Amino acid sequence: SNRTYVVIGDESITANFKHTEPLLYETYSNGDGTCMIEKYIGPNVKELVIPEYINGEKVVRLRDGFDCFNGINGMIYNKSIKSVIIPNTVTSIGGSAFQSCTSLVSVTIPNSVKSIDTNAFFECTSLKSIKIPNSITSIGNCAFKGCISLTSISIPDSITSMGEDVFNGWKSSQTIHIYGKSNRDAAVNAWGYGWDFNVFDGRVKARIVYHG
Repeated sequence: SNRTYVVIGDESITANFKHTEPLLYETYSNGDGTCMIEKYIGPNVKELVIPEYINGEKVVRLRDGFDCFNGINGMIYNKSIKSVIIPNTVTSIGGSAFQSCTSLVSVTIPNSVKSIDTNAFFECTSLKSIKIPNSITSIGNCAFKGCISLTSISIPDSITSMGEDVFNGWKSSQTIHIYGKSNRDAAVNAWGYGWDFNVFDGRVKARIVYHG
């Protein structure tokens, strides 16, 4: 069997999860030479530079909040890490990857990433710096919900799929720049009426600037 017996706290779990050596990450092996990081369990550092390879496996995904055993909190939850640099092997920032990681201030996303999934940065209340590269084509539900410290964010014209409630809770002092769309109707035509649901039901107060 390729399953590894892992003890997390007081619970024993049998799965494809592995502890790395030294004990810095819990990862999930995809069985094809690649892996997904589920949790950072190393010491507190100011800046976390995620490696491209762990135990000889390429890191291609950060967490998946829907298929993991670690609850809904993000991979650096309860850590005082302020900055995370994601390697260019990663293609997906998975569900709840950084959810409720309230110390996180800055994230560097490489051009290899194609999707930011549901709740990825949900309630990252200290996040002030993030750039979405043109490689990304989809942003999931609630991905930036409650990110109240971001003064602005730019959505590139590469985005073909936009979830609901992505910017729920944003305030009037925040700005969302939409590139490749000249107006609200163009955004709805591209992303569906979920965009109206995002913005025009009163839950998003941010200023929206379209750059057609």
